[in-house]
Amino acid sequence: MRLQLLLSSLAGALAACSPAPVQSGPTPRGSDILFASEIVRAQVLDTYQAVSQLRPQFLKVRGPLLPTTNHLGLRVFLDDLDVGGVDALRTIPIEQVTAIRYLNASDAQFRWGNDHPYGVILVLTSRVLGP
Repeated sequence: MRLQLLLSSLAGALAACSPAPVQSGPTPRGSDILFASEIVRAQVLDTYQAVSQLRPQFLKVRGPLLPTTNHLGLRVFLDDLDVGGVDALRTIPIEQVTAIRYLNASDAQFRWGNDHPYGVILVLTSRVLGP
């Protein structure tokens, strides 16, 4: 009886110490990042189409449009360089994209200054990795 109690306690302790299962699979749609692997699976033609189909929430302007601020709307950065508004996504070659990330207003303003009250879409390409 004691042996059985000891074995069941030991089994319970071992189960509690085992690592949690790791989930693999696609990135959740609510994520703030879009990886190249998901873009390839979607078979989209350009970067704008990738964002609009796979992460449409990236394109939503958050917060009121403030007439007193010097805002330029939602901005797109390509490898940390401001390339314009949302239409700039149409000019970025999709085959060079490694990831697309949405940064909220707070993160964008911390990184690039106060002219980003609606956040930033940051497109990372293979060019930043170098040869």
